[in-house]
Amino acid sequence: MHSICFLQIDYLQQKNADLQRQMDRTLTQARVVENKSLDTAVKNTELERSLHDVDSMARALQTEKDVALLTADREISEAKVELEKSRTELETMDMQVIRLKAVSSIFLSILKEPNLFTTL
Repeated sequence: MHSICFLQIDYLQQKNADLQRQMDRTLTQARVVENKSLDTAVKNTELERSLHDVDSMARALQTEKDVALLTADREISEAKVELEKSRTELETMDMQVIRLKAVSSIFLSILKEPNLFTTL
C-alpha cells in the first residue's frame, strides 16, 4: 500500500512539475506577446504622429497651391487687361498712320502739281 502511495505521490509530483513547466512556458509566451503588443502600440502611436504630420504638410501645401493659383489667375487677368489696352493702342496708332499716310499722299500730290501754285 505504501508503495502505491509513493508511486501516486511520485506521479503527482512529476505531473505537478510538468504542469509548472507548461505554466512557465505559457507565462513566458504571454510576456513575449505582451511586449510585442506594447511595441506595436508604440509603433502605431509613432505612425499616427507621422500621419498627422504628413496630413498637416499636405494641407499646408494645398493652401499654398490654392494661393498660388489665385495669384496666377489674378496676374493672368491683369496681363489680359494690359494686352487688350496695348492692342487697342496699337489699333489707334495704326489708324493714325493710315490717316497720316493719306494726308501725306494728298500733300505730295498737291506739291507735285506745278500749275496749282502758278495760278494762285
